[in-house]
Amino acid sequence: MFGIERLFERQNIKNKAQEESKLDADLVTLALISSVLAAFGIQLGNEFVLIGAMLVSPLIDPIISVISFLHLGEWRKSMGALARLIFVLFLSLLVALIAFLVFELVNFTPRVSYTPFVGVEYFFVALLLGLVGTLLWFWPNSSNTAAGLSMAISLVPPLANISRGFALLDQSLIKESVFSTCINIVGLMVGAALVFWLKINRD
Repeated sequence: MFGIERLFERQNIKNKAQEESKLDADLVTLALISSVLAAFGIQLGNEFVLIGAMLVSPLIDPIISVISFLHLGEWRKSMGALARLIFVLFLSLLVALIAFLVFELVNFTPRVSYTPFVGVEYFFVALLLGLVGTLLWFWPNSSNTAAGLSMAISLVPPLANISRGFALLDQSLIKESVFSTCINIVGLMVGAALVFWLKINRD
């Protein structure tokens, strides 16, 4: 009986991952809007605008899909989800870069208050956010917005700040932002992987 239930659960996870990892117009549009909002939020030094960027960010879907397919042994599908994640990240960087370049051209006075955080402790913060986001992804009564926000908190600002570094030709800012983004992505994926491991391999 438990074997049948587990089989159904694995199939449900697979179906959800396939559905939510599709590179459709909604995913791309939300990524574009989130990137522009993040650029405005950083440039204005406005945390509320940054929160808005996090709310609409669609990054949770490809991140969790990569991990879910890995745990299901679907290596090819996992690589496909990873490729879509990389594409969305690249698109987000490009759009934010264009926004920051426009800000420079029109002499949009910056009131930047955000700086990228670099440190091992932020890996553990991202790991915890990955745990929370994935648990919310599983729970039927939770919203995707809540799950996405829990992950976007640690990812959207440093990702947009990479583009700001390129726009300003600031190598130090680029390095710090890239390192911060990588730490957060790894932390989120490790957190997601722990949830899947516990859920799929529980007694």
